[in-house]
Amino acid sequence: MAVKQGKRTGKAGRMAGVGLTAALLAAGLALPAAAHAQGAGPVAPAAVTPDASVWRIDTPGVGDASVAVPADVSTVGGTSVTVGYIRPAGTKGWAPLAAHYANGRWVPDTVPVPGGSAVARLHQVQVTGAGQAWAAGYVSADGTDRPWVTRWDGRAWTTVDTSALPSGILYGLSGTANDLWAVGAADDGALVAHWDGRAWTRVKLPVAPDGSAWDVGWYSAVAAAAADDVWVVGPENTSAHWDGRAWTRVAVPLGGDGASVWLENVRASRTQGTWAVGYVVGQEREAIALRWTGRAWERVPLPAGSAARQLDDVAFTAAGPVAVGARNEPSAPIGEAGYAVRLPARPGQPASPVTLPSGTEHLWGASTGEFGIGLRVVGTAQNPELSSTLPFTAWSPWIPAS
Repeated sequence: MAVKQGKRTGKAGRMAGVGLTAALLAAGLALPAAAHAQGAGPVAPAAVTPDASVWRIDTPGVGDASVAVPADVSTVGGTSVTVGYIRPAGTKGWAPLAAHYANGRWVPDTVPVPGGSAVARLHQVQVTGAGQAWAAGYVSADGTDRPWVTRWDGRAWTTVDTSALPSGILYGLSGTANDLWAVGAADDGALVAHWDGRAWTRVKLPVAPDGSAWDVGWYSAVAAAAADDVWVVGPENTSAHWDGRAWTRVAVPLGGDGASVWLENVRASRTQGTWAVGYVVGQEREAIALRWTGRAWERVPLPAGSAARQLDDVAFTAAGPVAVGARNEPSAPIGEAGYAVRLPARPGQPASPVTLPSGTEHLWGASTGEFGIGLRVVGTAQNPELSSTLPFTAWSPWIPAS
C-alpha cells in the first residue's frame, strides 16, 4: 500500500504544488553578467533596495525543467550542499536536484535514482563534514513510495540501503555520519528511523495512555544535537524529545482560541538553543516561532505587521537565529512573498524582519554561509508567464535589516 501524498498537507505536501498560487517575478528581471558567466539559473532581480543589494543571487542551473524546488540547504565549515527536486520538461514525474558550492558558484550534481524511478525527490540535506553530506526523500515505483537516503562523498552521490524501513516518505534528516536520524510517514503512521553507522532501523515511539499514537501520521522534521538530545516535530501540536533513555511528549503552545499548531521544522544549536517553526492553523495562517527554555516551548513574538503566514526553517548565524518562510500580504508587490526574520538571541529581545532580494516566492530552507559567514537561503520564484517555477538561492555576508 502506498503512502498517499494527499494526506500530508504540511511542507512537503505543499511543495509538490508550489507555484500554483505563488507570487510572480516582476517583469524584466535579468541576471547580472557575472551570474551568466557562472551558468547560474534564470532568477535574479535587476534592481533591489539598497539594503537588499548585499545579497548575491547564485541560483544553480536546472536546464529546461518546468518546476525546480531547492527544498533545503546545509553548510558545515566550507561545505555547502542544496537538495530538492525538479520536474523535467515534458514529464509528470520528479527527479532529484542536488548541487554543491565550489569556486563561487553552485555545481549541479548527478544523483543516481534507485531502479530508475520516474518519481524521486529529496526533501532535506545534512552536511556531516568536509565534502560529506546525506540527503533524504523518497522514490516511487508501481504506486509504492519507498524511503530514500543518498550520501555524497565530495565526488558522487550513492544510495544507502533503507530496505529495513517500511514503505513511506522521509521529510527530515539530522545528525552525524555515524548517528543520523530521519523522520517522515509510513503506511502505519509516523516514521522515525536511526542510522548507527552501519544500518537504518525503525524506531517506534511510545503511545499515549489511551493507546493512541502521539502523531497524526507523520513527523515533519528532526533535530539531533547529540546522542541524548533529539527532537521530532510535526502537525497538530506534535513534539517529542529523546534524552538518550526515553521519549517524552512535549506540549506545544496553542494558537488563539486553542487553534492547532503545525510545526514544519526544528533546529538545535549548542550556542543558540533549540527552535521550532511553523504556523497556527486558521482561516489565515499565522507564522509561529518557538524557543525551548529547558522546561517548555515558549512562543516568541514576531514583528508586528509582518503578515508572515508560515515559517519553514531556522538558520544559526553569527548574528543569531534567522527563520525563513513566506508571507501573505495582498498589498505586497508581485514577487515579494518570501519572508525572513531575525529571532532574538536572548529572551526579552525583539525579533526583526530581514530585507530580502526582490523576486522571492517562498523560502524553504536556510543555513549559515561558508565558515559561518552570513546567511544562505533557498526557495522558489516564478517566471512572469506562469509556465515554470524556478529555483532561487542567495547569499548575504551579513543579515540586512528592514
